[in-house]
Amino acid sequence: MKVIKFGVMILAFCAVVGCGNGMETSSPEEMVSNALTENEEGTAFYMETVIDTYIDGELTEELYAKEWHFPQEQGSKNRKELTRGDGTTKYIVSDGETSLSYEEGAEEATRNEVIQIEPTNEMTQRLQMLEEYQETHDIEFVGEEEVNGHNTYHLVLETRNEEAINEDMEVWIDQESWFLMKQVQHMGDIRLEFEVLELDTNPDEDEELFALDLPEDVVIVDAADQEFDMDETVEEWSIQDVEEYFGQSVLVLNEEESNVQLSQIEHIQRSFNGTEEEEIIFTYTQNDEPWLEMKVDEAEGNQGNEPEEVEIPGRENHTIRGKEGHSTDMDTLRYITWSEDGLQYNLSSSHPEGTVEDLLYAAEQMELSSD
Repeated sequence: MKVIKFGVMILAFCAVVGCGNGMETSSPEEMVSNALTENEEGTAFYMETVIDTYIDGELTEELYAKEWHFPQEQGSKNRKELTRGDGTTKYIVSDGETSLSYEEGAEEATRNEVIQIEPTNEMTQRLQMLEEYQETHDIEFVGEEEVNGHNTYHLVLETRNEEAINEDMEVWIDQESWFLMKQVQHMGDIRLEFEVLELDTNPDEDEELFALDLPEDVVIVDAADQEFDMDETVEEWSIQDVEEYFGQSVLVLNEEESNVQLSQIEHIQRSFNGTEEEEIIFTYTQNDEPWLEMKVDEAEGNQGNEPEEVEIPGRENHTIRGKEGHSTDMDTLRYITWSEDGLQYNLSSSHPEGTVEDLLYAAEQMELSSD
């Protein structure tokens, strides 16, 4: 991404940069600081926004939103109208203590207790993201641009870690209100674009905004009273149990070559609101400490490389035991996966010092349980 450096333009920039509230700004870091301090939960606004999701340059999802936000002594009053590309709208209204949400066509509306420690509006959430990026990215000023009638400062935040999940981000900050008028976030081949289409920082507070006119047949239910039918059973299995379950031998780690010990095999069955799922998990230890887990399942469809070659941060394709597979290496998630003889294998590291290379090496040392 090409970024205009300060260079010879720094003097002209410092001479003209200012803001509507009388604060002077001389660096992009101060611009970000102003955006974070000037727009806290105490700022009322009405805004219309659009959030577009692109994968490999192709628009895959579009979400339009209208949002009213009015701070109170305790909490805030809010109304959101979220409209997807198919035209379906979801409504969320809150008086600061409880919220009511309803999606067009649904038979129920859900009432929730508002948890005040959570950000209550879209702008606050995006500003929190910007605050986090300050710690991991370098900030550069690109220029002054107009976004939907608002004069903005265009900044680029470039990651200091090429392997980071959070890649470069661009923001356009309104010179008067310090609102984020536009934000573009890059994650591999995925690009997320947020843009404020209309902004009013002095909206009228109409009590009718915080009441939903629901269809007569819609029932209001309290989220706290909803019952979730969750059931889980865990059985300790032997390798023979696993072989009988799949009707064939399975790959297991060569404990001597991989310097690990098989601690246990668990067969887990879960039932959640009518949905059934099963997992078979092999747990291996090293020096009596958890080292890695292996999950085995029946292979379904293309379980190797990601379809359509979509680039996902932390994802890398590999040839594992002569088969197509891939690894994922993130801060808190590290695993490899591939299919072999009709079974899907997933090796994940459960030790902070474990690496993808360790998992790839272990996979090559695997042998059939019947050997």
